[in-house]
Amino acid sequence: MGTGLIDRFTVIGKRLTTVVERLRARMPRPSKTAKLQLRPGTPVMVIVRTTHDEDTPFETADLLLDAHRFESASEVNPSGLGVG
Repeated sequence: MGTGLIDRFTVIGKRLTTVVERLRARMPRPSKTAKLQLRPGTPVMVIVRTTHDEDTPFETADLLLDAHRFESASEVNPSGLGVG
């Protein structure tokens, strides 16, 4: 058995269909500034990732990242958009 998200959920009979990520930037709380070893004035990226099994939210993960080192990239399959 693999240790990835899809492998773990497949073992318990869940078929993941959608992952939604919501991103926002904000200033960190003082405790997070120290814990993440951030330079003063460095914002953080907050990512809330929700994994769905059909229409049912199945897992949510909250991620907090140094915005200075954060990069986001997306890939969209045009055939899924009705193009082509």
